[in-house]
Amino acid sequence: KINRPCMAKISEHEAFITAVPKDAATDSNFAWIFNIQSNTWENLPRTLEKRIGVSCGFLNTASGRFVVLAGGYPSSTTEIFNLDTRTWSLGPDIGVNLYGGSMVSVSDDHQLLLVGGFNGITSQVMSEIRRMNESMASWETVGQLTTARALTVALAVPIGDLPPLC
Repeated sequence: KINRPCMAKISEHEAFITAVPKDAATDSNFAWIFNIQSNTWENLPRTLEKRIGVSCGFLNTASGRFVVLAGGYPSSTTEIFNLDTRTWSLGPDIGVNLYGGSMVSVSDDHQLLLVGGFNGITSQVMSEIRRMNESMASWETVGQLTTARALTVALAVPIGDLPPLC
């Protein structure tokens, strides 16, 4: 049993997963890569912080392939996992303790959107949409949801795949 896992597609046949097992006394999350083709799990180094309700997403940049973790109770920080070197580093602060947000890769995996979530201090449902570009230097607020949301799923859908009625 695990607490609120986060999963991000990192290739056509691999997914990154992070979570805190409910029966483990730990100060960090466990992390794995699951290979769908070979049905195998790779244990990764543990995260730098313990994060429950963390958001995660994949970035493909000129300097490498990365998984970004953002927030998670009770954090406003970001961690970045370099898939090439298998190492964690600290990333930019989100600006608010955030958990239960949704993260989605957009622009051919060159940007991440962090959507909604709960404020970890007030428990208020958030409506902000934040963006991280491939520099991974900051989160910038780029919009607002009409209705604040948390604990939802966000998916990127190519415009060409939408039916004409949308």
